[in-house]
Amino acid sequence: MKFNNEVSKIFVLTRLAKSPHLKQLLFREEMESTNQIGLGLLESSELALPALILCDSQTAGRGRGANQWESGTGSLTFSLLLPSAQDSEIPITLLSLASGWSIRETILSFAPELDVKIKWPNDVLIGNQKVAGVLIQTNTKGVVVGAGVNLNNKVKLETATSLASELQNDIHHTDFLERLLERLFESFELARVNSEEFLSACEDSIAWIGQTIQMNCSGKRISGTFLGLDRNGGIRLRDKLETKFIYSASDIRNLEPEN
Repeated sequence: MKFNNEVSKIFVLTRLAKSPHLKQLLFREEMESTNQIGLGLLESSELALPALILCDSQTAGRGRGANQWESGTGSLTFSLLLPSAQDSEIPITLLSLASGWSIRETILSFAPELDVKIKWPNDVLIGNQKVAGVLIQTNTKGVVVGAGVNLNNKVKLETATSLASELQNDIHHTDFLERLLERLFESFELARVNSEEFLSACEDSIAWIGQTIQMNCSGKRISGTFLGLDRNGGIRLRDKLETKFIYSASDIRNLEPEN
């Protein structure tokens, strides 16, 4: 599949191709899923990593579990292909957390007045509405960090928002993505060399710490007080009997009433 013969309607590809962090930029105007393309390319070819898989529009994006990511006109969707977690020396839990945190920090760099939090492990909320999400998938050849950001699109769900809706103003896709790439690689490096410092910086941005939450863990619903993050980026959850350490969960909810 050829990527580089097409012209983007929303990105300045020559600017993105100059990123010092990327060894390859692969673009196509439309894709079903950047993550699926990324996984296939990792398996079938020798890619220079890190690589960026980018498109103007995505027609079959995925979220966590069986969820779909709605990618309307004006949204930002891409996948970043990295060496395997073992080669990069970053646990997947930290990589996941660093990805969400980087999106949050990038949003705040454009709009510091917004209330932006991370819904563990890597959904990004403005207030109580989702503005971005990350899906990480792996195979033996590497890691695919897929991200979707509601940038300038109109969002139909009551539980979601977009950055343009919050600011009443559009943000150029290239400006946002350039800044996000810088944040991502800075965060990955900090998580690799000093995970304690990274987690300390990150923990204040996590939603619902100190509150009662419920989640689905391997088909079983559990609840307890969200105490904070452990040294690997997982949840410390206190129920009536003990403190549990959670590294994979879905459908996480806050059980306490909103103020």
